[in-house]
Amino acid sequence: MVAAQQRLRAAYAALIAKAAKESGATFLDEAWEERLWKACFHRRVDELRKRVAGLAPGAAQKKAASEFRAFVAEATGFYVASVLKPLRSALTSSATSAPAPAPAPVKIVGTIHRACLRLGDLARY
Repeated sequence: MVAAQQRLRAAYAALIAKAAKESGATFLDEAWEERLWKACFHRRVDELRKRVAGLAPGAAQKKAASEFRAFVAEATGFYVASVLKPLRSALTSSATSAPAPAPAPVKIVGTIHRACLRLGDLARY
């Protein structure tokens, strides 16, 4: 399952990178982003939270909590490096370059907004 999540993350990052480089690129709609979030991150977060909560205080719980924090940090790093940075640079370049098709910046902003929401979710954990 972890290998499948890694492949999904890589594909998601590749889609974002491709879309950020292409002028007027089509971005994933909100429903697909939600599915990717759940498949790549949310399910694993839920699994780890339940595991930590189900353990008695002690070494095993500390190890599980450490694994949980590491996963949240990894997911945060993914969203910052693979989603926000490419999109921010695409938005900045579209604002300074020749006029781009109108929907592209709006879609970029929507994707950035949803990525920020995901980062907020991760920060709560």
